Amino acid sequence: MKTISNRFIGLWKSGYLYVIIACFMYFIWFISNNVGVLDWVKEIAYFEYFKTSFNDYHTLPYFWWNILEEVAWRPPITGTSAIIANPETALFSPFTPLLYLFSAQVYIKLYIIIQFLIGVFGLFALKRKLNWNNSQFRNYAALFLFSPIALQHIAVGYFTWYNFYYFPWLLYFMAEKQAIKGIIGSAAVLGLIILQGGIYIVQYFGLFWLIYEIFHILFEKDYKRIYRIIFIPALMILLSLVRIASSAIVYSNYARPYFDIDGYDIPFFLFYALVPTVTIPPLDLWFHTDYLGWALTPHDSGLFWGLTIVMLIIVTFKYKKIVKNASANKQNGINYHAIFIAASVLFIISFYRIWYVTMRGLEILNLPLLETIKNHGIRFIMGAYFGYAVLLANYIPSIWKEMDIFIRTKVWSILKRILLIVGYSIFLGSGVCFVILGAFKQLITNRFANVITAAYNNTGHYWLKQRMEGIHENSLEFYFYRFDLAYSSIFHWVFVIFTVSLLFFILTYLLNKNSNRFASLIQRFPHLKYELLLVIPLAFSTAMWMNLATSVPFDEFPIRKVLPPKVVVKQESEDYLPHMEVTPKNLLIKPDIESKVKGYIFPQIPATDHKYFEVTSKNAILFNKNGQLMLKPLDNEPIEMQFRTDSVWKALIITIVSWSMVIGLMLTQLVAKRKRSKEYNLYGQ
Repeated sequence: MKTISNRFIGLWKSGYLYVIIACFMYFIWFISNNVGVLDWVKEIAYFEYFKTSFNDYHTLPYFWWNILEEVAWRPPITGTSAIIANPETALFSPFTPLLYLFSAQVYIKLYIIIQFLIGVFGLFALKRKLNWNNSQFRNYAALFLFSPIALQHIAVGYFTWYNFYYFPWLLYFMAEKQAIKGIIGSAAVLGLIILQGGIYIVQYFGLFWLIYEIFHILFEKDYKRIYRIIFIPALMILLSLVRIASSAIVYSNYARPYFDIDGYDIPFFLFYALVPTVTIPPLDLWFHTDYLGWALTPHDSGLFWGLTIVMLIIVTFKYKKIVKNASANKQNGINYHAIFIAASVLFIISFYRIWYVTMRGLEILNLPLLETIKNHGIRFIMGAYFGYAVLLANYIPSIWKEMDIFIRTKVWSILKRILLIVGYSIFLGSGVCFVILGAFKQLITNRFANVITAAYNNTGHYWLKQRMEGIHENSLEFYFYRFDLAYSSIFHWVFVIFTVSLLFFILTYLLNKNSNRFASLIQRFPHLKYELLLVIPLAFSTAMWMNLATSVPFDEFPIRKVLPPKVVVKQESEDYLPHMEVTPKNLLIKPDIESKVKGYIFPQIPATDHKYFEVTSKNAILFNKNGQLMLKPLDNEPIEMQFRTDSVWKALIITIVSWSMVIGLMLTQLVAKRKRSKEYNLYGQ
């Protein structure tokens, strides 16, 4: 038994325990036949269409002629049917060829597992690069792997957010002292993210990287590092040119509207930062931000920080002392002052529409790039978290010492009593509410039924009538249903709060009662209590999102056969619908011999898509007909039109050549490094 406990402690001490727990969560998701909710419908349809294009038509998925109704309304699909131009898909990922071997369901899950494992290996690579000890690595592993950022977005089908797992590799190459390796590695990470559809993620990484580089140069007076600012974006573009070029075909003139509400305020931030999200299916048992008066959603913008907030406050107010105690002169290629500033800038611009005010100021420049980044400023806080995680992990010994000092102060003594009173109040209050709501449900429901009826009929309770949205369109039964939904949700959350508080007090009691058993462990690891306060809530929140990610069955779509688009025929004689044959690349129309067609209108295809095609048969003209795509024949012969593929293939060739050169150069340097290492072992001793 002692041997087992020692091995367990050894796994924890080295950080492997946290890695194992995170891997286990993903393994549960991988073997499940389920996926998450919301946008997973769209992502599954994407990958099944990709597989159909590759396996059945042996071509890239250039165009989606007959988009499924389940996904047709979702942006950015509404802007074009040219699916190859969609910048949010992982079409150009180097792992896409695996779709030939696996079903869409297996491939999607395997794909995310691969990204996760790349992130895990990045943790160990970063540990060696920054020369972190076990405590620093262990806490960074917890901050990185147990943060729900990536998983909460994967759970709702925001598929490309797995690209956050590449952050350790970006830091790894930012810390590289050799300029060539740093440039190539950083550009490769950013370029790969773009290829894999991380159009949002590369913004957060890119801005973090740029601010860091500027302040690294200023602090270190390393002016040669300016070359990185010049060459990394240039190489990144070459490495992701096929994605950039194919998207530019469609979205070069695209303008996104500004959102009316998008930006953190203090209550929204603190609520989700300090309260772990409990996501238990079905959807109506989520956190309802509408009930709290916030239009922003927890799965999109809410971010749980837990003890990280307290740690960050300590670092902010005790920065000089913490840096001094941490002996931060040994930077190992990273300037942590620059990390702190870069993360703080991303954090600040996430609040109160600061990002949008900035973008509106730059709008006069009319730069196409700004159209892709001017919305969702709130999400920059995700990049801020990962930046802070590196900083906090590096300074973790000093942070724990400051917490030791704080808990010996009178302020903490008073705060502890207040927290205990609040905790007992929450425990007892939620328990009483749970009993009352359960035992007197019928009585409460009948009472409120009378209140709702009176308000609806305008005979009383006028305060409620003013809050009944759509009262002229909705029936009385609709408001009864809304009340039942609200009652069930309140009952659920009261139960959750009571259960969590009960478990907390039971655990505290058992630990205090058996404190002698843990005395040696506490003496050996005096800061274990802080680490547990950090890790357990983060891991719990992540586990809840994993629970949501396994909540809905994987639904396949019948798109093995690409169907022709709907068509309206403008003709003089009777309605003779033409015979149409389609592939993801071209469309062949065979008109009826007897028909005299004036034009074919495709109501589901945006008119702007006409410029992406060429009529290879040369006997028809494409143009815009009142916002719909129209094809006007010049004769009664078969018409063939094809998606313009030249620019895509040129960009693909450049991308492949660029990656070949980069990989070849990196392998050459790796071989040279090993050769030098062997020579040193032979002659350097």
